[in-house]
Amino acid sequence: MATGKTAEGAAGNPIDRRPLHRDLAIVIGRRQVAQLSPGAVCSWGMNTFLKILLIAVLALLAIKFIPIVALAAFVGLLIAAVLGVVGLSLVAALLAVGICLAMALSPIWIPVLVVMGLISLFRKLGSKPAAPPAVAA
Repeated sequence: MATGKTAEGAAGNPIDRRPLHRDLAIVIGRRQVAQLSPGAVCSWGMNTFLKILLIAVLALLAIKFIPIVALAAFVGLLIAAVLGVVGLSLVAALLAVGICLAMALSPIWIPVLVVMGLISLFRKLGSKPAAPPAVAA
């Protein structure tokens, strides 16, 4: 479809002799079914009564679906609570595994800590002594 040109069929027969403008027209055969304008929004062409009727219908639908939405929210909260409990139990299980691991490896890491503490203590004693504190007069 090009602006200002006419369309021709496969056998050269004219399909529609009207020029194609900015407005889009839906044509079936020789009858124009709808005229769609890209610049116009559908709600601007609506009657005020139709707008009020549409709002009323949407409000009734919203009221009708409140129990379903409330049930979905409640189910979502239950799922979140279950996942929270599962998450807390996983944290407790990991903490228990960590404590058991620390207890099982204590024959290794306690002597290592004692040796490191002694090395640090002897290193501090072997360095030059600190200056005596100043006595206030």
